[in-house]
Amino acid sequence: MAVYSFIQTMTLVSLLSVGSSIGNPQFLYIDLFITLPLAITMAYTEAHEKLVDVRPTGSLVGSPVLTSLLGQLFIQLIFQVTTSYYYSYK
Repeated sequence: MAVYSFIQTMTLVSLLSVGSSIGNPQFLYIDLFITLPLAITMAYTEAHEKLVDVRPTGSLVGSPVLTSLLGQLFIQLIFQVTTSYYYSYK
């Protein structure tokens, strides 16, 4: 859910760089049909049946968490740049 804010910010910055923006109906569509089902699904997910021996990281700013977060942002940035390049030269 934290990555969602970063992705939306990157989308807005890339759209504003070409003189465009997302309108209110598009924000509503994103929130109702993409974010809300994800949040509901996350709320209804149950725990795994068996515990494992490995403890989760104790810090949210540790290297595994930050690597995953930055990796997701990089993948999203690559897709946005690729689609922007594809549609601008089509």
